Amino acid sequence: MARITTFLNKKNFTDIIIGLVIFISLSALLFYLIISTDYNFRWHKLIDYFAFFDGGFHLGLIIKGVIFTVKLSILIILSSTFLGILFAVTRYLYPDSLGFLIYIISEFLRFTPPIVVMFIFYFFLGDKLIPDILIDMIIENQNLEKIVSIFIVPPEIFKQFLSAAIGLAFYEASYISEIIRGGLNGVSRSQFDAAFSLGLTKYQVFLRIVFPQAWEKTMPAMAGQYISIIKNTSIASVIAIPELTFVGTEIISSTMLVFEVWFSIMIIYFIINFTLSTFVNRLDYLARSKYS
Repeated sequence: MARITTFLNKKNFTDIIIGLVIFISLSALLFYLIISTDYNFRWHKLIDYFAFFDGGFHLGLIIKGVIFTVKLSILIILSSTFLGILFAVTRYLYPDSLGFLIYIISEFLRFTPPIVVMFIFYFFLGDKLIPDILIDMIIENQNLEKIVSIFIVPPEIFKQFLSAAIGLAFYEASYISEIIRGGLNGVSRSQFDAAFSLGLTKYQVFLRIVFPQAWEKTMPAMAGQYISIIKNTSIASVIAIPELTFVGTEIISSTMLVFEVWFSIMIIYFIINFTLSTFVNRLDYLARSKYS
Protein backbone atom coordinates (compact mmCIF):
# COMPACT_ATOMS: atom_id res chain seq x y z
CA MET A 1 0.00 0.00 0.00
CA ALA A 2 2.85 2.36 0.83
CA ARG A 3 4.44 1.70 -2.58
CA ILE A 4 1.20 2.56 -4.38
CA THR A 5 0.88 5.80 -2.42
CA THR A 6 4.48 6.70 -3.19
CA PHE A 7 3.92 5.95 -6.88
CA LEU A 8 0.81 8.16 -7.02
CA ASN A 9 2.63 10.93 -5.21
CA LYS A 10 5.50 10.85 -7.67
CA LYS A 11 3.34 10.79 -10.79
CA ASN A 12 0.89 13.34 -12.00
CA PHE A 13 -2.48 11.77 -11.26
CA THR A 14 -4.11 13.53 -14.22
CA ASP A 15 -1.53 12.10 -16.63
CA ILE A 16 -2.22 8.61 -15.29
CA ILE A 17 -5.97 8.99 -15.82
CA ILE A 18 -5.46 10.37 -19.34
CA GLY A 19 -3.13 7.49 -20.16
CA LEU A 20 -5.64 4.91 -18.93
CA VAL A 21 -8.46 6.54 -20.90
CA ILE A 22 -6.39 6.53 -24.10
CA PHE A 23 -5.36 2.90 -23.55
CA ILE A 24 -8.92 1.74 -22.90
CA SER A 25 -10.22 3.71 -25.89
CA LEU A 26 -7.64 2.27 -28.26
CA SER A 27 -8.25 -1.24 -26.92
CA ALA A 28 -12.01 -0.83 -27.43
CA LEU A 29 -11.44 0.47 -30.97
CA LEU A 30 -9.18 -2.47 -31.80
CA PHE A 31 -11.69 -4.93 -30.35
CA TYR A 32 -14.49 -3.33 -32.41
CA LEU A 33 -12.45 -3.49 -35.62
CA ILE A 34 -11.67 -7.15 -35.00
CA ILE A 35 -15.23 -8.29 -34.32
CA SER A 36 -16.67 -6.16 -37.15
CA THR A 37 -14.61 -7.89 -39.83
CA ASP A 38 -15.56 -11.11 -41.58
CA TYR A 39 -12.12 -12.56 -40.94
CA ASN A 40 -12.19 -16.19 -39.81
CA PHE A 41 -9.75 -16.40 -36.90
CA ARG A 42 -7.85 -19.69 -36.59
CA TRP A 43 -5.55 -19.19 -33.65
CA HIS A 44 -5.39 -22.93 -32.93
CA LYS A 45 -3.52 -23.56 -36.19
CA LEU A 46 -0.72 -21.26 -35.05
CA ILE A 47 0.22 -23.31 -31.99
CA ASP A 48 2.38 -25.79 -33.88
CA TYR A 49 4.45 -22.93 -35.26
CA PHE A 50 5.56 -22.11 -31.73
CA ALA A 51 6.31 -25.66 -30.54
CA PHE A 52 5.08 -29.18 -31.22
CA PHE A 53 5.58 -32.82 -30.28
CA ASP A 54 6.59 -35.31 -32.96
CA GLY A 55 8.52 -38.09 -31.34
CA GLY A 56 9.82 -35.46 -28.96
CA PHE A 57 9.66 -31.76 -28.28
CA HIS A 58 10.51 -29.51 -31.23
CA LEU A 59 10.66 -25.76 -31.62
CA GLY A 60 8.34 -24.28 -34.19
CA LEU A 61 9.25 -21.85 -36.95
CA ILE A 62 8.24 -18.77 -34.97
CA ILE A 63 10.46 -19.62 -31.99
CA LYS A 64 13.32 -20.44 -34.36
CA GLY A 65 12.74 -17.05 -35.98
CA VAL A 66 12.91 -15.41 -32.55
CA ILE A 67 16.24 -17.13 -31.89
CA PHE A 68 17.65 -15.90 -35.21
CA THR A 69 16.38 -12.39 -34.49
CA VAL A 70 18.00 -12.37 -31.03
CA LYS A 71 21.31 -13.70 -32.40
CA LEU A 72 21.37 -11.12 -35.17
CA SER A 73 20.38 -8.34 -32.77
CA ILE A 74 23.10 -9.22 -30.26
CA LEU A 75 25.77 -9.32 -32.97
CA ILE A 76 24.66 -5.97 -34.43
CA ILE A 77 24.35 -4.31 -30.99
CA LEU A 78 27.84 -5.39 -29.94
CA SER A 79 29.43 -4.52 -33.29
CA SER A 80 27.64 -1.19 -33.72
CA THR A 81 28.41 -0.15 -30.14
CA PHE A 82 32.11 -0.86 -30.65
CA LEU A 83 32.16 0.96 -33.99
CA GLY A 84 30.07 3.83 -32.61
CA ILE A 85 32.45 4.34 -29.70
CA LEU A 86 35.41 4.16 -32.09
CA PHE A 87 33.86 6.74 -34.44
CA ALA A 88 32.87 9.08 -31.60
CA VAL A 89 36.22 8.91 -29.81
CA THR A 90 38.11 9.48 -33.05
CA ARG A 91 36.04 12.56 -33.87
CA TYR A 92 36.42 13.81 -30.30
CA LEU A 93 40.19 13.38 -30.01
CA TYR A 94 41.18 14.08 -33.62
CA PRO A 95 38.50 16.42 -35.01
CA ASP A 96 40.65 18.02 -37.73
CA SER A 97 42.33 14.96 -39.24
CA LEU A 98 41.01 11.41 -39.00
CA GLY A 99 37.86 12.66 -37.30
CA PHE A 100 36.83 14.55 -40.43
CA LEU A 101 37.02 11.34 -42.48
CA ILE A 102 34.89 9.55 -39.88
CA TYR A 103 32.43 12.44 -40.06
CA ILE A 104 32.05 12.01 -43.85
CA ILE A 105 31.53 8.25 -43.51
CA SER A 106 29.01 8.65 -40.69
CA GLU A 107 27.00 11.29 -42.56
CA PHE A 108 26.96 9.16 -45.70
CA LEU A 109 25.66 6.15 -43.74
CA ARG A 110 23.06 8.16 -41.81
CA PHE A 111 21.53 9.57 -44.99
CA THR A 112 21.38 6.20 -46.76
CA PRO A 113 18.49 3.72 -46.23
CA PRO A 114 19.63 0.75 -44.11
CA ILE A 115 18.46 -1.76 -46.71
CA VAL A 116 20.78 -0.18 -49.31
CA VAL A 117 23.74 -0.39 -46.92
CA MET A 118 22.94 -4.03 -46.25
CA PHE A 119 22.66 -4.81 -49.98
CA ILE A 120 26.06 -3.22 -50.62
CA PHE A 121 27.69 -5.41 -47.99
CA TYR A 122 25.81 -8.51 -49.15
CA PHE A 123 26.17 -8.29 -52.94
CA PHE A 124 29.48 -6.48 -53.30
CA LEU A 125 31.48 -7.16 -50.15
CA GLY A 126 30.06 -10.50 -49.00
CA ASP A 127 32.40 -12.62 -51.13
CA LYS A 128 35.40 -10.59 -49.99
CA LEU A 129 34.48 -10.74 -46.31
CA ILE A 130 33.41 -14.38 -46.27
CA PRO A 131 35.02 -16.42 -49.07
CA ASP A 132 33.36 -19.66 -50.15
CA ILE A 133 36.39 -21.66 -49.07
CA LEU A 134 35.71 -20.64 -45.46
CA ILE A 135 32.13 -21.92 -45.71
CA ASP A 136 33.38 -25.21 -47.21
CA MET A 137 35.88 -25.61 -44.37
CA ILE A 138 33.13 -25.18 -41.80
CA ILE A 139 30.83 -27.67 -43.54
CA GLU A 140 33.58 -30.31 -43.88
CA ASN A 141 34.42 -30.15 -40.17
CA GLN A 142 31.40 -31.67 -38.39
CA ASN A 143 32.37 -30.43 -34.93
CA LEU A 144 32.98 -26.89 -36.18
CA GLU A 145 29.75 -26.98 -38.18
CA LYS A 146 27.80 -28.01 -35.07
CA ILE A 147 29.36 -25.19 -33.00
CA VAL A 148 28.68 -22.58 -35.69
CA SER A 149 25.10 -23.81 -36.13
CA ILE A 150 24.35 -23.67 -32.40
CA PHE A 151 26.00 -20.37 -31.49
CA ILE A 152 25.68 -18.47 -34.76
CA VAL A 153 23.76 -19.87 -37.76
CA PRO A 154 23.93 -22.88 -40.09
CA PRO A 155 26.87 -22.55 -42.54
CA GLU A 156 24.46 -22.43 -45.50
CA ILE A 157 23.30 -18.93 -44.51
CA PHE A 158 26.47 -17.83 -42.73
CA LYS A 159 27.41 -15.40 -45.51
CA GLN A 160 23.98 -13.74 -45.59
CA PHE A 161 23.87 -13.54 -41.80
CA LEU A 162 27.31 -11.97 -41.40
CA SER A 163 26.83 -9.60 -44.34
CA ALA A 164 23.56 -8.33 -42.89
CA ALA A 165 25.10 -8.02 -39.43
CA ILE A 166 28.12 -6.05 -40.65
CA GLY A 167 26.08 -3.81 -42.96
CA LEU A 168 23.51 -2.95 -40.31
CA ALA A 169 26.25 -2.58 -37.68
CA PHE A 170 27.96 0.15 -39.73
CA TYR A 171 24.62 1.83 -40.36
CA GLU A 172 23.63 1.83 -36.68
CA ALA A 173 27.14 2.84 -35.62
CA SER A 174 26.70 6.14 -37.47
CA TYR A 175 23.79 6.97 -35.13
CA ILE A 176 25.43 5.58 -32.00
CA SER A 177 28.52 7.66 -32.64
CA GLU A 178 26.39 10.83 -32.65
CA ILE A 179 24.76 9.82 -29.36
CA ILE A 180 28.10 9.14 -27.69
CA ARG A 181 29.66 12.27 -29.16
CA GLY A 182 26.82 14.30 -27.65
CA GLY A 183 27.57 12.72 -24.28
CA LEU A 184 31.27 13.53 -24.63
CA ASN A 185 30.54 17.15 -25.49
CA GLY A 186 28.22 17.33 -22.48
CA VAL A 187 31.08 16.84 -20.03
CA SER A 188 32.20 20.17 -18.58
CA ARG A 189 35.51 21.47 -19.89
CA SER A 190 36.40 22.63 -16.39
CA GLN A 191 36.97 18.99 -15.49
CA PHE A 192 39.79 18.88 -18.01
CA ASP A 193 41.53 21.80 -16.35
CA ALA A 194 41.15 20.21 -12.92
CA ALA A 195 42.49 16.88 -14.18
CA PHE A 196 45.43 18.46 -16.01
CA SER A 197 46.33 20.34 -12.84
CA LEU A 198 46.63 16.97 -11.09
CA GLY A 199 49.14 15.81 -13.69
CA LEU A 200 46.92 13.50 -15.74
CA THR A 201 47.61 13.12 -19.44
CA LYS A 202 45.06 13.79 -22.19
CA TYR A 203 44.28 10.10 -22.61
CA GLN A 204 44.05 9.45 -18.87
CA VAL A 205 41.57 12.29 -18.56
CA PHE A 206 39.49 10.87 -21.37
CA LEU A 207 39.45 7.26 -20.13
CA ARG A 208 39.05 7.94 -16.40
CA ILE A 209 36.90 11.07 -16.31
CA VAL A 210 35.28 12.04 -19.60
CA PHE A 211 34.17 8.75 -21.16
CA PRO A 212 32.60 7.16 -18.02
CA GLN A 213 30.43 10.26 -17.52
CA ALA A 214 29.53 10.45 -21.20
CA TRP A 215 28.50 6.78 -21.25
CA GLU A 216 26.16 7.25 -18.30
CA LYS A 217 24.60 10.32 -19.93
CA THR A 218 23.88 8.43 -23.15
CA MET A 219 22.28 5.29 -21.70
CA PRO A 220 18.61 6.35 -22.21
CA ALA A 221 19.31 7.34 -25.82
CA MET A 222 21.27 4.13 -26.37
CA ALA A 223 18.27 2.12 -25.18
CA GLY A 224 16.18 3.72 -27.90
CA GLN A 225 18.86 3.01 -30.49
CA TYR A 226 19.12 -0.64 -29.43
CA ILE A 227 15.36 -0.98 -29.83
CA SER A 228 15.72 0.49 -33.31
CA ILE A 229 18.40 -2.12 -34.07
CA ILE A 230 16.09 -4.98 -33.08
CA LYS A 231 13.32 -3.61 -35.29
CA ASN A 232 15.72 -3.08 -38.20
CA THR A 233 16.73 -6.76 -38.14
CA SER A 234 13.47 -7.38 -40.03
CA ILE A 235 15.22 -5.88 -43.07
CA ALA A 236 17.43 -8.98 -43.17
CA SER A 237 14.41 -10.99 -44.32
CA VAL A 238 14.93 -9.71 -47.89
CA ILE A 239 18.16 -11.74 -48.19
CA ALA A 240 16.49 -14.90 -46.88
CA ILE A 241 17.74 -14.85 -43.29
CA PRO A 242 15.08 -16.82 -41.38
CA GLU A 243 14.51 -14.22 -38.68
CA LEU A 244 11.09 -13.44 -37.26
CA THR A 245 9.69 -11.37 -40.13
CA PHE A 246 10.91 -13.78 -42.81
CA VAL A 247 9.42 -16.72 -40.93
CA GLY A 248 6.13 -14.82 -40.63
CA THR A 249 5.87 -14.30 -44.38
CA GLU A 250 6.65 -17.96 -45.00
CA ILE A 251 3.94 -19.11 -42.59
CA ILE A 252 1.39 -16.73 -44.11
CA SER A 253 2.13 -17.91 -47.64
CA SER A 254 1.35 -21.51 -46.67
CA THR A 255 -1.49 -21.01 -44.17
CA MET A 256 -3.06 -17.59 -44.93
CA LEU A 257 -3.11 -16.86 -41.17
CA VAL A 258 -2.45 -13.21 -41.87
CA PHE A 259 -3.78 -11.51 -38.75
CA GLU A 260 -2.77 -14.28 -36.35
CA VAL A 261 0.84 -14.33 -37.55
CA TRP A 262 1.45 -10.59 -37.73
CA PHE A 263 -0.29 -9.93 -34.41
CA SER A 264 1.81 -12.63 -32.74
CA ILE A 265 5.00 -11.23 -34.26
CA MET A 266 4.06 -7.73 -33.12
CA ILE A 267 3.62 -8.98 -29.54
CA ILE A 268 6.95 -10.83 -29.68
CA TYR A 269 8.80 -7.73 -30.88
CA PHE A 270 7.12 -5.72 -28.13
CA ILE A 271 8.20 -8.21 -25.44
CA ILE A 272 11.81 -8.25 -26.67
CA ASN A 273 12.06 -4.47 -26.95
CA PHE A 274 10.24 -3.78 -23.69
CA THR A 275 12.55 -6.21 -21.86
CA LEU A 276 15.64 -4.55 -23.34
CA SER A 277 14.35 -1.05 -22.57
CA THR A 278 13.55 -2.01 -18.97
CA PHE A 279 17.00 -3.56 -18.51
CA VAL A 280 18.87 -0.52 -19.89
CA ASN A 281 16.70 1.91 -17.91
CA ARG A 282 17.44 -0.10 -14.77
CA LEU A 283 21.17 0.15 -15.46
CA ASP A 284 20.76 3.88 -16.01
CA TYR A 285 18.91 4.20 -12.68
CA LEU A 286 21.61 2.29 -10.82
CA ALA A 287 24.33 4.41 -12.46
CA ARG A 288 22.61 7.68 -11.51
CA SER A 289 21.63 6.56 -8.01
CA LYS A 290 25.26 6.54 -6.87
CA TYR A 291 25.32 10.32 -7.28
CA SER A 292 22.13 10.93 -5.29
